[in-house]
Amino acid sequence: MHSSPGKTDYCIRNAASSQPDHVKTAGNAVRQPLPVTARSITAFCLEGLTLPRQCRPPRRREYTNNNQHVHDSPASYYKTVYFAAIDTALQSIQSRFDHSSFSIVKQVEECVLTGTVADILRTYLEIDMTRLAVQLPMFRSSFQYSCIDQAVTGLQASSHEVQQLFCEVEKLLQLLLVLPVSSCDAERSFSSLRRLKTYLRSTMTQTRLNSVAVLHVHQSELMSVPLDYILKDFVSLNSQRMQTFGSI
Repeated sequence: MHSSPGKTDYCIRNAASSQPDHVKTAGNAVRQPLPVTARSITAFCLEGLTLPRQCRPPRRREYTNNNQHVHDSPASYYKTVYFAAIDTALQSIQSRFDHSSFSIVKQVEECVLTGTVADILRTYLEIDMTRLAVQLPMFRSSFQYSCIDQAVTGLQASSHEVQQLFCEVEKLLQLLLVLPVSSCDAERSFSSLRRLKTYLRSTMTQTRLNSVAVLHVHQSELMSVPLDYILKDFVSLNSQRMQTFGSI
């Protein structure tokens, strides 16, 4: 049973009139940039906005009443493309950041920002909870910061004695700094493994492979290391090198 065209048009108009305000606002945002886009296309002598070529329906549907929707203007077509892109972006962001690992990092960060000790910190066995319960409130009252970077900067700028006073807080900040936000570094390491572990390096040990992979991934930090420091370290590892090159 199929609905009549008049009833279908009425349903479409009724659905459009009952749209929420944010949907109507998004629709207006789509229509507003179109004149600006048209002027830019004219200024740069580009091809104007046109409707894509209408695909012919499959042969098995030629004799059915399942009519394909046809857009009457480029604005109508690109409005659906706009909503599809926004919906895909929102779903991708939600699926990317809606993990339990991000909630753990958020709880640990809130502990540093508020100066309170939570039960989530007990999962890190290297931290002494008794000493941290004393040091963290003192650290929060002694330093003014609103983010983790400011807390790290303030602790680094303090003297060595002050850093020793907040040793457990320093461990907690180090854990926050080394926690990976994503798996990009690990995926990049696996991608570069084929270039590093070649048949000419078949006898490379695991320790050297890990070091070479770290140097390959963090090339910007490697280039900032002074060359004299690398040469001195290389010569000092072997007595024969010291006899050959002497003191650099």
